[in-house]
Amino acid sequence: MEDITNYEFTVFDEWSLYDQIIERNYMKHVEISAAVRQDLSPPSQIAEVWDLGCGCGSMAAKILSGWSVPKYTGVDVSQAGLARINTNLSSSASELCAESSEIVSFLERPVSICPSVILASFSLHHFPMDEIEKVLELIVKHMDAKSRLVWIDPVRQSHESREEFNRRFLLEISESWTSLTPEQILEVDEHITQYDFPLDPIERERLISLAGLHGQSVSYRDPFFTAEIFTRASAAE
Repeated sequence: MEDITNYEFTVFDEWSLYDQIIERNYMKHVEISAAVRQDLSPPSQIAEVWDLGCGCGSMAAKILSGWSVPKYTGVDVSQAGLARINTNLSSSASELCAESSEIVSFLERPVSICPSVILASFSLHHFPMDEIEKVLELIVKHMDAKSRLVWIDPVRQSHESREEFNRRFLLEISESWTSLTPEQILEVDEHITQYDFPLDPIERERLISLAGLHGQSVSYRDPFFTAEIFTRASAAE
């Protein structure tokens, strides 16, 4: 199976556009990270974090700010993003590891230790629905009774098609992302239209159940984005 997350960087290759989006908080990094951070406390229970599709580690840096976890592993295909992990997370983890890998390839490797937290922040929605079931199954294989999956992504409204969501989201972007130039708005539009596959709530719940995940908490939800924390279903029952 091909991992399409590498296509993201045809748009954000040098990170300047994504940096601007984060700096202006257009994708609610501040609110989402604060909510997830509260639900992940206390940090003493976190031994290792895997950040799937980490980019430059911006969301993880906000969630882990002021904490000192033993190990953080960022997984991405963007060398430009991985090169910034040390700067963004050096104060939040004792050991930093940057894995240049597609998400599926990384998850297919055998490992002896299950991470405490698997963070998937704005990355899994780049997989079409017929592929994301396999990704979630691979994630669950790396979870033990104490592991938690933090899944942050855009989510469609009930009975809203991908095309309807995209139109609604792009209208929000055109009206609210006011610091972007028309050319940058066009780049974002092209990226969303080609590479974003947000699930609707019914699809999401079905895939969560099939993967063997149990919803621990909904940390954050707005008309576009959702952040949820999951455990393995067997561990929660």
